[in-house]
Amino acid sequence: MVINIAHRGDSGNRPENTLAAFESANEIGADQIELDVQFSEDGELIVIHDAAVDRTTNGHGAVREMTLAELKALDAGAWFGGDYAGQRLPTLAEAVSIFPEWMGLNLNTNYFDPQCDEYERKIVQVLEQGGLLSRTVIAAYHLETIRRCRRVAPELECRILPGSECNIYNYIALCQEYGLKTMQPGRDMMIPEFVDTCHRYGLQLHLFYADTRGDMIKYIEMGIDGILTDYPAWLKDVLATGAGS
Repeated sequence: MVINIAHRGDSGNRPENTLAAFESANEIGADQIELDVQFSEDGELIVIHDAAVDRTTNGHGAVREMTLAELKALDAGAWFGGDYAGQRLPTLAEAVSIFPEWMGLNLNTNYFDPQCDEYERKIVQVLEQGGLLSRTVIAAYHLETIRRCRRVAPELECRILPGSECNIYNYIALCQEYGLKTMQPGRDMMIPEFVDTCHRYGLQLHLFYADTRGDMIKYIEMGIDGILTDYPAWLKDVLATGAGS
């Protein structure tokens, strides 16, 4: 069964990375929610993709240079539509508190401090307190992030995100070297031979991304194991028709 992963929540229909988007994904019945976590000036975990608040709030400036109180004062919904005015940037703890017991979390680490592992330790702490540690995969570009998370919680599932230097061959080798179970390739890597090779090595592929019904069907028929999408309701409908079976 293909895993339906709501990218930043139901972000095609709600402002991304907000409780409104996550609650909508819950109502749709997505299998997982993907979200992004940054670090505030006062060391709090805040759910937002960009390093700056400009694109998805009414504020300006770098997340890392703003306190949690300053970030919480921003409107994170009006940019998407008037119906969502007043949505706030959630903390990671607030986001995971609304996850039903059956839902998984794909957590994209969008911050890295080469000198300190406080960010990674706090993520693990919040996941433990929220009872989500066993249902979370940490997706990271930095290999040191994976090493840090595993030092704190060896049982935590991690996933390497391919950088620009990755190709289909060294990506597989890197995943094997770190003993990972899943991959999150971009569309540029998705050819049938890559899918077949990954499966031969026991690796599952969760694709970033498919946002049209046609693309969803194409990649499902290619044999991928999960899809990140801004439109989880569409993917649910496609899967209900038996696509790829």
